[in-house]
Amino acid sequence: NLKHINLSFCKNFTDSSAVVLCNNVKNLKSIRLSSCDVSSVGINLIVKSFPDLICVYLSFSTSLTDDDVINIVNNCRKLEKLSLCYCSKITDKSLKVIGGKCNKMLSLNLSYCSITHEGVQALGNLNLEKLSLMSCNGIIFTNIMWEKFTILKKLDLSDNKISDNGIQLLTVLTNLECLYIRC
Repeated sequence: NLKHINLSFCKNFTDSSAVVLCNNVKNLKSIRLSSCDVSSVGINLIVKSFPDLICVYLSFSTSLTDDDVINIVNNCRKLEKLSLCYCSKITDKSLKVIGGKCNKMLSLNLSYCSITHEGVQALGNLNLEKLSLMSCNGIIFTNIMWEKFTILKKLDLSDNKISDNGIQLLTVLTNLECLYIRC
């Protein structure tokens, strides 16, 4: 009956652990593997075994690549929450696939990823309520059409270079309840 599991910071959770998990658990909806030592092989096994995952946290998974994210998106079509914070190999390629396939996505953490405004713009057709872009130095915030993100309730732009004009452009976000801009 296990639906949610948090294995974050369990350095001993590896690919072989993923095999055990997948062989013994059914119907998992949420998994947190932040800062675990699981490779692409383990991640791929997990997302193929649990296609109904709605929440996946992989923050601090420094070996995670765009191909891994694409595999996650292709296998888990019900994703609502995805955290890729500190996944430095994630680029706009992942964001374009997320934007095209994750129509149920509500919360996305891309903090400290190697992304640009072009990738962020690809997310504009999603119904995101929460978006974290903390310390994404490749983004030019004045180049984002924020009017495509009007459902956003929480936006974290901390530790980025944002001009007064960039902040002014955020006024179109009429549903925004929390805005974080720590410079």
